[in-house]
Amino acid sequence: MQKSTLKSFNFSNKIKVNFDGGELSSDTGLLLIHEFCEQFGVKELLKQYLPENRDGDFIHDKPEIIYEEIIRIIAGYPTNNAVKFLKEDPVYQKIHDNKIASSPTCCRLEKDFSFEDVKQLQRIQEALIDQTYEIEKPEEVWLDLDTTYDPASPKLYGAKFNTHYQQVGFAPLVCFDGKTKDFIKGYLRPGNMYCSKKASHFLEPILQKYKKLGIKIKVRNDSGFACPKLYRICEKYNATYYTKLKMNAVIKRHFEEVILTDEVMKNREEVFAEFRYQAGSWKKERRVLCRVQWNQDQLFPVCSAIVTNDEKCTSEDGFDFYNGRAGIENNIEEGKNGFSWDHLSHKSFESNAVRFQIFLTAYLITQLFRRLCMTKETRIFTINTIRIMLLKVASKIVKNSRSFIFKCASGFPFQKLFQTVLENIQNLPSFAPG
Repeated sequence: MQKSTLKSFNFSNKIKVNFDGGELSSDTGLLLIHEFCEQFGVKELLKQYLPENRDGDFIHDKPEIIYEEIIRIIAGYPTNNAVKFLKEDPVYQKIHDNKIASSPTCCRLEKDFSFEDVKQLQRIQEALIDQTYEIEKPEEVWLDLDTTYDPASPKLYGAKFNTHYQQVGFAPLVCFDGKTKDFIKGYLRPGNMYCSKKASHFLEPILQKYKKLGIKIKVRNDSGFACPKLYRICEKYNATYYTKLKMNAVIKRHFEEVILTDEVMKNREEVFAEFRYQAGSWKKERRVLCRVQWNQDQLFPVCSAIVTNDEKCTSEDGFDFYNGRAGIENNIEEGKNGFSWDHLSHKSFESNAVRFQIFLTAYLITQLFRRLCMTKETRIFTINTIRIMLLKVASKIVKNSRSFIFKCASGFPFQKLFQTVLENIQNLPSFAPG
């Protein structure tokens, strides 16, 4: 390496800088992520579900490139252009055995993606969740279903105008476990699709899986998913659902009969009640929980209604449980700000759909890493905080005949956490072959 000139600063000529420090990395903590992926057999799952199926001879095969992209996304480098400078980083070189695909190679692969790759990546995500359940099987899951909006150029196929958001883009459908905050499943849709469009097809395999595992299921949806088909699917798989209803003339009339008495209106109390209701599109009556509350200095009360097949909970408990689904907004925000899943720029919808699944796979790996390996106090940290504390760790590389040592600063403030996380990873059951 060519020796650089020593430079001083105008504010103090005693302070100098050069770039002769030797081989350094600022992403040493990615070795923890790679260790976790090795323990969970991520590369083997990629080889199993996404084997090389392109014609011709390639230096980098399909599973290797996708794994490289997953590691980059977790590190905070979501674009393929980042390869230009990351290929010189010794951490990346060691993680990928000095075989780092170039930016054009990654882009060429993404242009060849198909909808079959979407299904295979979803199977990989499901396999990772199943492996987690072998370690910690939950007694109950709280499935929070929601849609979000990702603005995109109108030149991209599938980027459609959405009247609600008044923007052109995509409308992904996502599902999280509200109890553990784990990502469960996601699917990219054109931007002009309503919330409940394809939602039953999306949700049914999830319900089928958890029923087979004997796990109690609760589903929380906002009013965009208030459709009889979703109710029937939940009832079919013994899932308890809590879905917010949009107000209409009939429901308002029930409110007036049950809640809006002169005494309640006068005292401005928060009141809970319930009634039986059957909409025109429903084949049977269902239980509806209702709530009336007054906000400060508000002339009229706010009325809310939830339809549920839970016949045991009180109306107050039903609303308390439903309100917990607000946490999915934090998950979606982390997915966008921390993993850039809304940065889709391929002209082909198939390529964007697969790229979206790669972002989601990186998100899922990070969430499982956070829940299974980090300490109880640090599991609540967002990916940006985790990067600062554990991943963006500077080190100097020292080589000898036997080993390759990453020497971190002795004053690194989170070295105890780093060591604890590494021990927790190595204490996990190994899902890698052999």
